[in-house]
Amino acid sequence: RTPGYTHATLVRIDTDQGITGWGECHAPVAPRVHRQIVTDLLGPVLMGQNALDVEVLWDKMYSTQRLRGYQTGFYMESIAGCDLALWDILGKFTRQPLYRLLGGKYRDRIPSYASAGADPAAARKLVDEGYKTLKLGLSKGSGTNDLQRIAAVSQAVRGRAQVMVDSLGAFKLSEAVRIGHQLDALGNIGWWEDPLGPEDLSGYPRLSQEVETPICAGEELSNRFQFRDLLGSRSVDIINPDVCRAGGISETRRIAILADAYGVLWSPHVS
Repeated sequence: RTPGYTHATLVRIDTDQGITGWGECHAPVAPRVHRQIVTDLLGPVLMGQNALDVEVLWDKMYSTQRLRGYQTGFYMESIAGCDLALWDILGKFTRQPLYRLLGGKYRDRIPSYASAGADPAAARKLVDEGYKTLKLGLSKGSGTNDLQRIAAVSQAVRGRAQVMVDSLGAFKLSEAVRIGHQLDALGNIGWWEDPLGPEDLSGYPRLSQEVETPICAGEELSNRFQFRDLLGSRSVDIINPDVCRAGGISETRRIAILADAYGVLWSPHVS
């Protein structure tokens, strides 16, 4: 968010057995805030503890500030960095990859998508390279021009690939319903990501009822309790929690289990 720079906060945890774990906090802006939280609040919780008690330590970190309402934002992003570092330590201690510690892998290959621009020819080239899904932004303000751009790319790859749309929380509910109907008409939109603002979770049930295009949300959420409410109201078809924002591996795993219980697809967002 600062022109010319990309920010991140890396967390390093050392053990008395000489194992070092690394984690990352989602910190696109103000990474020094995460550093202070890790140093001043979370570090004292972890020092002297058994690093292998990963989920026990997660609960201890989370509980220190829960009565103050620090359940999202910088605090959960900081916990995520520590949690990732602890899982790294556990993997190195057991000499096992993370997927093995989580119960095994279900697949050897994971589909990926490419970010695409306005040029239909460039979109076709990406499909020629093997991508089956392309992702475009749909912003507010450019209105019809943006929809025309998505329609042009959708037509260019029709029958060969899907198009996914990301609005980064740009629209009010009434606007989203109208635009959603236009996306429905295109026929090959794989999902519409974060159409509503993060403060308007209550609008998603109606949007999902009105629009046929699958709705994806969750990048802006930070814990299982928020996702419980989103899933319980049957608001979305896909969730995409950010591992470096939503409490790391430990909490994102719980969120994935919740999604499975509600029959909702889960696609990790890793920024």
